[in-house]
Amino acid sequence: MSKTQKIILFIGLGLVGLSLVLLLVNTILKKDNSSNTADTPNTNLFSLFDRPANVNNNNQNDPEVNPDETNTDTGGVLGQTAPAKNYSLISEQPVINFIPVEKTVDQISFSQDKKTPDTKIKKFGIRYIKYDGIVYEQYPGEVEQRLSNTVTTRLGEAFIYNDSVVYRYSREDMQTIETFIGTISKKESNLGTVVGDYLPKNVRSFAVSEKTGKFAGLISDESRQSAQIITGTLGKSDRTTLLKTSFTDWLLDWFDDNNLVLTSRASGKVSGSAYIVNTKDSSKTKITSGYGLTTKVLPFDAGILISTVSDSKYETNLYKGKKLGFFPIKTVADKCTAISANVVVCATPVAPQGVLPDDWYKGEVNYNDSIISYDVNTGTQKVLVSSNDLGASFDVDIIKPSSDGKLIYFRDKKTGLLYKTKTD
Repeated sequence: MSKTQKIILFIGLGLVGLSLVLLLVNTILKKDNSSNTADTPNTNLFSLFDRPANVNNNNQNDPEVNPDETNTDTGGVLGQTAPAKNYSLISEQPVINFIPVEKTVDQISFSQDKKTPDTKIKKFGIRYIKYDGIVYEQYPGEVEQRLSNTVTTRLGEAFIYNDSVVYRYSREDMQTIETFIGTISKKESNLGTVVGDYLPKNVRSFAVSEKTGKFAGLISDESRQSAQIITGTLGKSDRTTLLKTSFTDWLLDWFDDNNLVLTSRASGKVSGSAYIVNTKDSSKTKITSGYGLTTKVLPFDAGILISTVSDSKYETNLYKGKKLGFFPIKTVADKCTAISANVVVCATPVAPQGVLPDDWYKGEVNYNDSIISYDVNTGTQKVLVSSNDLGASFDVDIIKPSSDGKLIYFRDKKTGLLYKTKTD
């Protein structure tokens, strides 16, 4: 072999070696990137259910799982004034869900008459879960109180009822859904820890009655050819199978203690149906059907808000007393609640765009809402928060009243921040 051939051979072997090194480095980097992506806190449970939420977590990183190392800063005071006077900010950090609460306190009296009886008053506050799974509570004029220590990552959905908490999150494989039901421990040795157990994997939809603590979950088999609905009560071990169904994509909502509302997952491209199912005898009553169908059971026995899509516009009706009646506020059912048996409050979007309601659920479009109350008896409408108010640019996705109906609490879908407004 000549000297020139030896040089060419040496260069060739060097290039092969360099290529192998570069290939190895590239493989390691890909693996590392894949690992980082799996742990991102912005992954939402709904992306696995074809109904994604669009919540901005302000680029927060996952907190450490060790509760002893979790930041205990309690934040601000309820009722900080927003730019407009008719609504105020509650939590400066995103929340995943909340429930209005109340407590009875002594009314401070400056009377020196000892015969005057002590006066008790109710205070109305809010209990909420942030995106790390920790539960907080806040009342007007009081500092935010932390109630739990258990941290949960990749949280996509959560519920709360009294001291019971439900965490729904994806595992590292981003394919398996876990549903954990627990109670915030008040034992001194385990104070603040959420203690409980798991439902079967891959519960596709879940609902909790905020009146009774009853829950319902839809569990499909691995082939998604059939499903069963299980029911129970938070804080108790009672769990029963309500019924089996060949349709595996029902969304659940509690109508009352003995009846569930089953609604097919909404799409403006497909006609869906809604039924009321009796939990005692499994009998079914059809409510309605339509394209883009969404439903929302309203508090105060105000009925069920029904929303459909026609000609790229929302159409709404109110189902009450087994009748489907007129309702003038056009919106997605999720954006509605009630403050009495006759007054319904809805956040209604200005000129919604895209495929309704698909693009809104997927987070591809955001709405700019006004919040309006409507008295079904008198036909009176009242604007509580206008989309034209200074600083008001809300896309409401969760909305609930205080127990006396004088306050409305709502979450802005774009930021995850929690607000309140008065109804009188």
